[in-house]
Formats: sequence, structure tokens, C-alpha cells
Amino acid sequence: MLFLDLRAMITDMGAGGVNLGAGWRAYNDNLDKIFTVAGWYDYDDGHAQDYHQLGLSGEVIGQYLTTRVNGYFPINNNEIIISNNLSGTGYFQSNRIFLNRLRQSESSYGGVDAEVGGPLPVLGKFGIDGFVGGYYYNSDHDKSAAGVKFRAEANINDWWQMSVSYAKDDVFGSNAWMNVTLSIP
Repeated sequence: MLFLDLRAMITDMGAGGVNLGAGWRAYNDNLDKIFTVAGWYDYDDGHAQDYHQLGLSGEVIGQYLTTRVNGYFPINNNEIIISNNLSGTGYFQSNRIFLNRLRQSESSYGGVDAEVGGPLPVLGKFGIDGFVGGYYYNSDHDKSAAGVKFRAEANINDWWQMSVSYAKDDVFGSNAWMNVTLSIP
């Protein structure tokens, strides 16, 4: 089955973004699994600059186990300087004057993430799944980030889905977020 997927998002700062995807999904009777491959275009204006990227995804959905892999490829792989200021006072060392500079920048990251999961014990019968995974994101201008992520997902009904996620790495630190999804058939 060929599918199209259009999603819109609103960030915590009130900015927006769009995801547009197309892919192929097929059920295999012998394995009792659904296989999906898809390509994506993402637009995000929730930052100092707009970001555009392409993505590839694959998933295998079974009755008790689901696996997903995503790859991200930035289109505008540049860095933007948000601020570049001198901070504090200068100081002497040997025959030189030193100044402290505080520089803040943004840059795009490409990379890969993967997760595996399925129905949670006891809660699975109520449509609640748990996932664990990892990711590696790389930038031409900043440090690479490798980390772990956890996600719980509740299928409320055919139209509504809710999830909470947590990720941790040495670059972005600990982050938690929530998604609410309305699917219109």
C-alpha cells in the first residue's frame, strides 16, 4: 500500500514546522509482520534559522515487537551565529591582553536513530507501548551527539495518540517532551 503522510507541529515557542512523507507499507502473511519504507521532507522554523532536511525510515511491526530506523540528511548544513559578545573584563598575561568572548550558534545535525519496543507488561492490553533506542547525530560545525532514548506511547483510539519521550547525551543533556497526535483518516 502506497501512503502519503502530512504532519504539522507547533514548538514550545509558538513556531511551526511541517513533515511530508511518502512510502510503501506491506503485510507479510508468512512472518505476520508489517514492513514499511518511506522518504521524508522536514521543515522547521522554530529556531534562529529555518531548517530543511530529507529523511529515510524503515520499520517492522509485529504483534509483540516493533523496530524502527530513521536517517536524517540536512539540506542547509550551515551554521548561524546567534550572538558573539565580549564578556567580563580583559586581563593581562605576559605581554598580552586577553578578552573573554561568548559565542552562541546554531547548526543543523544529520544522523541516525533506532528504537525497539512493543506492548508494555500489563499496560499493553490498554494500548500502551514502550520503546528503547539510541541515536547518533553529527554536525559539520558542532560536537557529535550519541545517546539513549526512551518512549512510552498510548493509542487512545483510532484518531488520537499520545507519547512521552526522554533522551540523554553529552551534547544536549537530558530532554523530555510530549507529543499528541490527531490522525485524520
